[in-house]
Amino acid sequence: MAILVFRNQKMGLLLSELGAYICGFAHAPAGTKRISNLLRSKKWESKLVDNFLFAKAKERIRDLQARGLRPLLLWDDSRIEKPESWFMEGLCSVESSKGKRLTKIKKGFYHPPASRICVPGFHWTATMVSALGEIPSVCQMSWWTSRGKYKELASNIMFRMLKKLNKSLIVKVLHVLDRGYASAWTIEWMMHFEQDFLVRWKKNILLIHPQ
Repeated sequence: MAILVFRNQKMGLLLSELGAYICGFAHAPAGTKRISNLLRSKKWESKLVDNFLFAKAKERIRDLQARGLRPLLLWDDSRIEKPESWFMEGLCSVESSKGKRLTKIKKGFYHPPASRICVPGFHWTATMVSALGEIPSVCQMSWWTSRGKYKELASNIMFRMLKKLNKSLIVKVLHVLDRGYASAWTIEWMMHFEQDFLVRWKKNILLIHPQ
């Protein structure tokens, strides 16, 4: 598990490397083929991974409570950019963080475009279990698209995640959300499922009471 956890975009895990860890470096090709066959097999689906992560998250929440720590559920979203891809199923338009970074105004150079740069990619939404002084671990994770046959809305993804959490968790957790979740539907869903939450609000978004 540590081999997979402590990886990032610049230090990606190669399939051949993982195969060597499983079957030993002398039999790395055999291990690589075994993993490749498993990933391509039609005898399993993504729900198995989702259920495994969720079950582990529930165990950890119970453990945190037993140790006297308040469980935190951290919400995060991001995107994966596929700028060179055009024909992958489910691709949608996502804002390019790399393009945004590279086109910042630099003294003495050209003025970058004013509008945002979008590339093909996928959206990602996840919840992670943690507590004060603890390392986060994945609870739920969803890759989704905003176009085509499998079109989704961010609010629908959040509703389904909250519904599953509300149905499965007995222990009360504190939901922690960044400014990207500062919206009316975030408050609406949290209050609908009677969840404790803390959201970092945007000062230019005003709340108006219906009365």
